[in-house]
Amino acid sequence: ILPDVSELDPVIFREFYPERFHESNGTLRDDDGDTATDVLFDGRVLVYWRGYSQEVTRGRLLLPKIDYLQASLVQRSAAWIKERLDEIEVEIFRAFMSQSRKIRRAVR
Repeated sequence: ILPDVSELDPVIFREFYPERFHESNGTLRDDDGDTATDVLFDGRVLVYWRGYSQEVTRGRLLLPKIDYLQASLVQRSAAWIKERLDEIEVEIFRAFMSQSRKIRRAVR
């Protein structure tokens, strides 16, 4: 199975890695200065990979814990306030609808 690279950009490798080419003739060079011929898909494809690492933290993690507690407190407070505002909104809406019904009946 051979990949079809005819529609891919032939100069993308040169745009991303200009240091890998000879300045004089524009040919690709090896690490030891010779001309390289083993470029993946004729330099029409860029391949990136992501490595994995680990993060080590020492200590009691006091600041992240305080930050978490603060965020949790703010979130719960905002939720409580929103619930109360929703209740007030419902009461105002019901009162408005009740008054509008009374006015509508009085007009008839």
